Amino acid sequence: MPVHTPGHTAGHCAFHLPDRGVVVSGDALVSGHPTARTAGPQMLTDMFHHERATALASLDALGELDADLLLPGHGPLHRGPVRDAARLARERAS
Repeated sequence: MPVHTPGHTAGHCAFHLPDRGVVVSGDALVSGHPTARTAGPQMLTDMFHHERATALASLDALGELDADLLLPGHGPLHRGPVRDAARLARERAS
């Protein structure tokens, strides 16, 4: 099921596969990037977002999904509750 996650782009969406416990987050929530100083759940740097405040709000939408496997647009897959990954990314973005 698609989940609207604007911010990176106005029409960005992630995909939640609840029967598999998977979220395909695209660029809304990543686990690494060549421009990043850290590894693990995070947002892309600000220069990659159309609207940062909306991208931050999209982390909240991802944090409401029940899944334990994150397949990001950048970085390796991330195992563990997606809600925790989204919370950590939001903390790192502050």
